[in-house]
Amino acid sequence: VGFLLIVDEFTGKYFVYFIQSKSDVAGIMREFTAMAERHFATSLGSLSIPHKLSSMRSDGAGENLSPEMVAWCKAEGVVHEISSPYSQWQNGRVERAMQTVWQGAEATRLAANAPEYMWPYALLNFVQVRNLLPTSSGVSPDESWHGYREPLEKRLAAARVWGSMVSLHVPPEQRNKLGS
Repeated sequence: VGFLLIVDEFTGKYFVYFIQSKSDVAGIMREFTAMAERHFATSLGSLSIPHKLSSMRSDGAGENLSPEMVAWCKAEGVVHEISSPYSQWQNGRVERAMQTVWQGAEATRLAANAPEYMWPYALLNFVQVRNLLPTSSGVSPDESWHGYREPLEKRLAAARVWGSMVSLHVPPEQRNKLGS
């Protein structure tokens, strides 16, 4: 299992998608783009006019240059900017985000004493919390994405410490004879 990190340049919001193989990337990009275009659609009465994705930037990895991805970009009119090999600084914001997300998820997992196989959950948790916290502008990526501001206390009210011990209550009707 691997993951795809998408960074929205406008809002700074991170999106994580888990992939089984690199061939999943083109399908995920189609789904993400459709969702983002619907999210930022302009309403004119009963009409909804989507804002179209104009460009995207990625490294030159095979999954980003697959025939399916190239055909999709061409069909949708998306300019696909590809960084040069061994030139991570050309894709700086996402490369830094990858490092931040990976290190934050690993720190979260280690702090919770969670086994290695739990890394996807630590990664999701880290990205979710990161999207809720304000940036240097004082606005969180989540607030920028949704277009409204909430007090930090309200945004974090449902958050729980990742990796904390919990108890599961099984109703008496669903218990077996041994009481589990």
